[in-house]
Amino acid sequence: MVHPRARNQHQRSTFPFFELPPELRLNIYEFLLGGNTIHVGFPYGGMINHYEHQNPDAKRLRIGVCQASVSDLKSAALHRQVLEGSKDEKLSTEVANASEDKTFILRHKKCHPSSANIRYNNQNLNLLLACKTINHEAAATPFTSNTFTFSTPAVLEKFLRKLGSKQGKALSNVMLYSTNRRRTWTKDVPAPTVEPLPRACRLTVFIELCVADLEDLQDAAGLRRLVGGLVAITSSNPRSIDVCVVNGVRRNTKLAIPPRPIREELASARLDSITEEIQRMLLPSGTVAEAEVHGDP
Repeated sequence: MVHPRARNQHQRSTFPFFELPPELRLNIYEFLLGGNTIHVGFPYGGMINHYEHQNPDAKRLRIGVCQASVSDLKSAALHRQVLEGSKDEKLSTEVANASEDKTFILRHKKCHPSSANIRYNNQNLNLLLACKTINHEAAATPFTSNTFTFSTPAVLEKFLRKLGSKQGKALSNVMLYSTNRRRTWTKDVPAPTVEPLPRACRLTVFIELCVADLEDLQDAAGLRRLVGGLVAITSSNPRSIDVCVVNGVRRNTKLAIPPRPIREELASARLDSITEEIQRMLLPSGTVAEAEVHGDP
């Protein structure tokens, strides 16, 4: 028999979580399980991504929380505003703080497996094992409240195959990387064997251009070679498509080509036309296009 005093102490130490309004419980789930950018595979990494691209059936799927101090889209937006002549002092400070991580590979250097990167916080995911009610209410939250990034089609397809039906349909924000001279979304990408993306998904295509891309940027055929494989990915008609094209050419390039002409090739007006052309290639009928075009300050 439980002593009345012990029963009262237990009642005082137990929080009536399920007496909270459902909306508040959902906010708590999102706080604990969401708000991250999750790299499925690594955003860059040479042979690692090559292995994942060539071995789609490998058992291990590397998943980690992005360690970048500034997000890709925020970094691009900051430099875009500087290009447009903003004199906001706060903005200037933000740009100065982000300048060292301006290029994609520097921004994500801590996301590389050789660094102290951690895997997605399993401790928080253990919340889903607390009871059936929490699992029912929160099982989809990690997929609705995080952004998942992919840099190869093989890893994207493998990830989608591993998801359950409910999880797959809950996937809400996906970013596809084409950076660091790694062109894995080219026209020779095989047709996917699973539904590419849920229709409710918001898709962002992040493309960092470099000197090696200049020849491909001269005409529409070159652009199709650059991102032609993405057409199959977008064929599921996602809710919206954001296209973000950034100039990854650094001022201190050591190539024989003078930096000034290179930067003129990738000036803002040229980036505008590149992005518009990519939009036309990727945009299924009825999909909302949201283009972001960014250059080099």
